[in-house]
Amino acid sequence: MRITSGIFKGHVIKAPPGRVRPTGDMVKHAFFSTVSDRIKNSRFLDLFSGSGAIGLEAFSVGASHVEMVELDRNSLSVIYKNLEKVVKDVDVRKKQFVIHNKDAFRFVKSTEYTVPFDIIYADPPYTLVDLPNKMRDLAQSIRTSLLLSEDGLLVTELGSDVLSTDFTGWRLIKSAVYGQTHLCYYKKDMK
Repeated sequence: MRITSGIFKGHVIKAPPGRVRPTGDMVKHAFFSTVSDRIKNSRFLDLFSGSGAIGLEAFSVGASHVEMVELDRNSLSVIYKNLEKVVKDVDVRKKQFVIHNKDAFRFVKSTEYTVPFDIIYADPPYTLVDLPNKMRDLAQSIRTSLLLSEDGLLVTELGSDVLSTDFTGWRLIKSAVYGQTHLCYYKKDMK
């Protein structure tokens, strides 16, 4: 697995052991192409971070602040190793990256931020029981919190067998399937 664009392009990063499903290069490229006009100097939140590849790539292409949320300790260890390997400057790591060892569903319900994120990327395990309903709850928690800016973007990465999910209070602005992966882009519905 490697970072595919930006200042860290070509850096090889590790995936956590076990049944983790890293986001493929084609999906990463499609996502970052879609958000290219929003990513520069953005605040980026990566939920269900896995290896940290999406968050690292976001920083590589211009996000100014990245936070990652991951519950699994093995994955968390890999995130820290990948971060140290790719971002050599310790001060940059401390100032521009925050890593949370928390359940993402609980994180979005319990966290209040005074400075919201511009982009939230949510890539839960495809095998979660009742995933569509859990994602509806996650979207609702984000909608009613201060986590996402008014013009912010929520992006979900789910299995291609999960049709785009209607979230109350959200407007689906783009939906695309890449092999076994379905990306959906949402904005808050201001109606």
